[in-house]
This record gives sequence, structure tokens and C-alpha cells, in this order.
Amino acid sequence: MPTFVRATFFRLHPMGEDAATLLRPETQWTEPQDAPAEGGRRRGIRVFEELDALYRHAVRHDEEDLDEGHCVVELEAVRSPDEDPDATEGAILAYATRIVGVRPVEEERIEAARRIVAGQP
Repeated sequence: MPTFVRATFFRLHPMGEDAATLLRPETQWTEPQDAPAEGGRRRGIRVFEELDALYRHAVRHDEEDLDEGHCVVELEAVRSPDEDPDATEGAILAYATRIVGVRPVEEERIEAARRIVAGQP
């Protein structure tokens, strides 16, 4: 029988939307960008164990989520048995169980992520 361990993760979230919506069972799914290529709907929401990995992923794929209209949600979650298509970039699918906190997007981390993605020191 699998062991379920809660851990702390990070995710970007629209500021105008209550972070508690992440805890509702009906929101604990991830729809792939290209369903046939990625294998369809997956269990869990996309989260990152490392805050810097979240920023790097956003710079690569979701730059618009780094604007002032988004925040970083820190949450406790249990890993999903499904794998995120961007797992090689640190993305994990998980079931959110508790909101730990909400913080603004950090401009310094965005700039550091941009330098790393661009291959600059």
C-alpha cells in the first residue's frame, strides 16, 4: 500500500482568485496543452518543490504569469501518482491539502530565472 507524505510546494496563482480554490476536489486536475500528445487529463495540480524551479518554468512557458496579476502560493500537498509532462523541469502533480501562505511574485527571482534560462551567469 502506498505511503502518502505531505510536503510543501509552490505554484503561481491569479491574485484575484482565492487560493483556497486549489483545495477543492474538482480543481485537483491538470488539463494538458495538447491532450492527444500528452495523454489526456492528469490527477493533481502543477506544483514545484523549489521556488526557483517555479520561476524558471514560468520564464520558459508562462511568462505572462509573472506579472503583477499573479502571486506565489505555498501549499502542503500529497504527490499524485500521475507525472507532469514537464517533470524534467521540476514540475510535480500533487493534491493540495492546505494553503501555507501567499506572497507576491519576486522581481529579483524573475530576473535570476531569466539569466539562467538565457544561459547567462
